[in-house]
Parts: sequence; structure tokens; C-alpha cells
Amino acid sequence: MKFLILIILTITFFAGCTGIHDTEVFKSKVSLEENEFNSDIETVISEIKPILKWLKWDIAFASKKNGLITLREAYVYRKNDKLLRIYHYPDKEFLKKSGISDYIKKVTKLKYGFLHGSIAFTQETMRINLIEVDEVKVKVEIEYLIRTYDSDHKKLHDAQSNGYIEKLIIEKLRERLSNTGPRR
Repeated sequence: MKFLILIILTITFFAGCTGIHDTEVFKSKVSLEENEFNSDIETVISEIKPILKWLKWDIAFASKKNGLITLREAYVYRKNDKLLRIYHYPDKEFLKKSGISDYIKKVTKLKYGFLHGSIAFTQETMRINLIEVDEVKVKVEIEYLIRTYDSDHKKLHDAQSNGYIEKLIIEKLRERLSNTGPRR
């Protein structure tokens, strides 16, 4: 337990020293076509929640007033051949057997190479911005950042999203909203 607290304090310290501010963390935006929906913000928030649950990603904060959905910072790694999304720093013991090259290839623009084999887990943050175009039209922008780590918890680099998860969310949202129809 003391070791975990030490790791968290160390990470917090180094994050503070880097000068990274909240607005800089979410720098990775993917251009999505057809990301406007004929629905109000309340309906979009309501319909996006089950999609995020399906992705096994918990919401940390959702505000209709600000048009913002912030997801909990998540860690993705493999345990017993199963890809898991968790909300606490992964145990080093499990990371020795965690290889997520297939996941990295699916969700990032990283070139496949020697670095892929050394990636044991990711730390991921996502923010969904809902921009009210008018009373019944909302534009959805998704900001997604992926940091890769090896089994020794050494940060390898930030990986740019290739849009896979963002497009999946938009596609599922479009399906759900077409089933409910426009609402005022």
C-alpha cells in the first residue's frame, strides 16, 4: 500500500513539474465527419451514457450546462488474455504478462514495430464536448489521449488516436438517436 501511495505521489509530482495544464492534456482531437445530431444536449447525454457503459468506461462528470462529459482516467492492460479497463494503477505483477499490441494497433497511429512488444498498458483520458448548434442540434467533439507504458511503469510516449474509438462512439450514438428520433 505504501508503495502505491509513493507511486501516485511521484506521478503527481512529475506531472506538476512538466507544466502540463488541463487544457493541454486533451490535445488529441480527431476530425469526425457527420458529428452533428438533430437532438438537444440532454438527449445526447442520455443516449451516450449506455455507449460508454458498453465500452466499459465510467463517467467521472457530465454537465448539461457546460456540454461536457469527462470520463474517468482509465488504464487498459491484459490479464489472463482478457483486455481490461480499470481505474487504478495496474499491479506490476500482472503487467509482466500483459501485451496489448493488438489494442494499440487498433486505436492509435503508432507505427507497428519493436516498441509495440514492450507496451504493457495504457493510461487513457477522454473528454466529450457537446456544442449546441441550436435548440435541437448538437455537435459532438471527442478529445482522447493515450499514454503508453511498459511493464516497469516506464512511460514510453503519448500515442495519437487513429479515431477508432471516437468513430465507434459517434456511430453508436447515431444509431441510438435514429431509434429515438429528434427531441426538443
